[in-house]
Amino acid sequence: MRVLAFLLPLFLLGCGSTISKRDVQSLTNRPDNFTISEEEQSLIARSNKLHHDLVQQGLIVRNKNANEYIAHMARKIEPEFDAHIDISYYILRDASLNAFALPNGNIYFNAGLINRLASEDELALVMAHEIAHVVERHGLIKLIDRKQTIVSSHVMDLMFMGTGLIYFATLSELSSFSRKTEEEADELAIEYLVNTDYDLSKSVDAFEKLVLEKHGKDLRSLWSSHPDISARLKAGKEKIAEINWQSNAKTDHPDYEAFRSSLTELVIKSRLRNKQFELAEDLVNRELASQPNNALLYYYLGEANRLKASETRAYAKEFAWLYDDDFDDKLVAKLDESDEEYIAKSKSYFEKAAELNRAFSLPYKGLGLLAVDQQNNQAAKSYFQQYLSYSDVKDRRYINSLLNNLEG
Repeated sequence: MRVLAFLLPLFLLGCGSTISKRDVQSLTNRPDNFTISEEEQSLIARSNKLHHDLVQQGLIVRNKNANEYIAHMARKIEPEFDAHIDISYYILRDASLNAFALPNGNIYFNAGLINRLASEDELALVMAHEIAHVVERHGLIKLIDRKQTIVSSHVMDLMFMGTGLIYFATLSELSSFSRKTEEEADELAIEYLVNTDYDLSKSVDAFEKLVLEKHGKDLRSLWSSHPDISARLKAGKEKIAEINWQSNAKTDHPDYEAFRSSLTELVIKSRLRNKQFELAEDLVNRELASQPNNALLYYYLGEANRLKASETRAYAKEFAWLYDDDFDDKLVAKLDESDEEYIAKSKSYFEKAAELNRAFSLPYKGLGLLAVDQQNNQAAKSYFQQYLSYSDVKDRRYINSLLNNLEG
């Protein structure tokens, strides 16, 4: 993973503190003489800098409908509070199963997390949990405890599970909360949802969804791992029973699936771009269970298998991590023996995509790239020419350059 210059520096604030934990009031307490300490000003300034960097790097999803959907949910969930900050919500171009909050009030949901959660009720619990971290000023409390800059975030190892995005180095250093503050955020999240139209019995399912299990290995986000997932699920159910909650749910949130699926392609492309071919394939297969005739999904199945064959070392690295194997030349050679199988699958999936939607151009691009990988120049030229015959092609210059190389 490249280390880019824009990553936030990590500064110790020194041993002294201008504020104690007992002075840190919840924003819901509406304190008469609310002041912002030097420590909190520093946290907010650095949070603003991080957000600026995320924007500059194009990591914020610019999907008006999706962002409005998130904002609509927030209006139902946020408790009333007086504060020096507003809470703002963003979706990140990241395939990992995470959400995190910054002390300046910015809350971020990874596209991969939204895509993984099956209902608005589940996403509501994650949102409420992150709101609680902001409202209770947990970032400042952690800073006072540790005498260092701690940002309210839940960031896992993005090298494989996510996109390898450039904020990894910063947030991985600035993450993690104590068990006490995580448990407090979970409890408050349930309290925030009590009087909404969300079904708490469904909301707590989010705890289990935020563990991605692959071949017996749990690849967890920090959101789900502290405290451990079974304890959080048990505590959530006990809290619901304790408050004698009765469902006020008036709707099944029918627009959620369209919102969730609007981010699916972004997540698949992120997985493929970061050489997570098997994880991409798993995601596509999960989506195909409910969309068995989706040509685009078959195209991405074709791409995942094409790349397994053409980028064997990259696939071996992913495979080693997923299956606890050694990443070495022996594993690369073993996977290389399956190239013909991946190539056959890839061709079959591209052809299936073309069959399902005759107006769909991408399968011919995939078939052309597959032919290039196999050094079948004549077939590649034929497929690329067919691809270019469609009016919706956006990468004509690139494909024409490939054709020129094939002619040469």
